[in-house]
Amino acid sequence: LPRALPFLGLGETHYRPPQEARAIGAFALGVLSASVQYIREEAERRRRVASAYRAALAWHPAISLPAYIAETGWLRFPVLLNASALGQARAEASLRLGIMPGYASSLADLEGFGERRLNGHASFPGARTLAQRLFTLPTHGALATKD
Repeated sequence: LPRALPFLGLGETHYRPPQEARAIGAFALGVLSASVQYIREEAERRRRVASAYRAALAWHPAISLPAYIAETGWLRFPVLLNASALGQARAEASLRLGIMPGYASSLADLEGFGERRLNGHASFPGARTLAQRLFTLPTHGALATKD
């Protein structure tokens, strides 16, 4: 659903000047206080989803998994794919399931970055490989086992 709403600007990078810090209002503080338990529960649901991914994908020869970190909140679950799995991961059916590329391109390939880096001669093969092979899976608490 979020991909279908282009005005959200997902995947876009915008730089804005920092704003001066200010105190949080009483209403916002009340909302935040009421949300703490939900946030903790959602983080636990995300950890369970990540554990299910780990169990389901551990055997797969085309997928490398991240190191296990018990307290990670897993906003998205990262997987590193080998070349044989890239086509399937980029298929429309995968995108509809929320399987997304981790990066549109490597940092070295971003417009305006080249002239700012000190090592302009470097080809950054690791960054380019990561941008090509890293995908993330959704972990939100609304995922069902069939998902």
